[in-house]
Amino acid sequence: MQAAIYADTILIGHADLLLGDRSMGHIYGELLPTSAYYETVQRTVQDFCISTSLTASKWQSLRLNAQLANGYFLLPRGGYTIDDSPEFSSAPKRIDIAGIAADILSDFISSEPPRPFVEEPWEALTIEQKLALELELRQELGNVPATVQPHAHPLTNCRFSALCRFGPSDDVLFQLDCPTDSRKSFAIVHLMWSGKKESSPRFPSTTFYESFDEFKFYRMYPDKAVWED
Repeated sequence: MQAAIYADTILIGHADLLLGDRSMGHIYGELLPTSAYYETVQRTVQDFCISTSLTASKWQSLRLNAQLANGYFLLPRGGYTIDDSPEFSSAPKRIDIAGIAADILSDFISSEPPRPFVEEPWEALTIEQKLALELELRQELGNVPATVQPHAHPLTNCRFSALCRFGPSDDVLFQLDCPTDSRKSFAIVHLMWSGKKESSPRFPSTTFYESFDEFKFYRMYPDKAVWED
């Protein structure tokens, strides 16, 4: 499936993503860079291709994201790599993405045609909306690790990726990567829009789903039925 590749909010290229190693959740494709790629991230990418001393935090500072043509933002547990060696700067560039959940691979990468992502009144996000929603959730959770909190919010210590929002309210669907509970794959979070850590671990309120299909059948499709009445 076609995907747009972002560094922060900057569109740096497009790629036709293909299934690689299913067992590793691996997809890949030729990266077709925009002019912004050369202006903003190529030097960092090439430094990583030739250096062993650069830190993971430097790479993560690029804030790479891939949004599929249907609007779905990927959450790769294994991260992104871009092959762009300065020794072969005119050669095609390749992006590899690892650790994609099996159901996402089946629904959106290997199926023909790919399955739809959202149904009204749920709405896909722009990159700007995605990053803003993730920032708000981080602020409401605070930055203190759950291990030093007697009663932590269940999303504390989880990685998360905003996927879509419920048009009539502040409900947002996030995909999760929670090291202590792999069953927490997706969650609807009702953001408080306080811009600060909530005083109670009950907020922001959160409903968990074990799979994207569970979210669709128990929340998105019922919402669609009510919306169309």
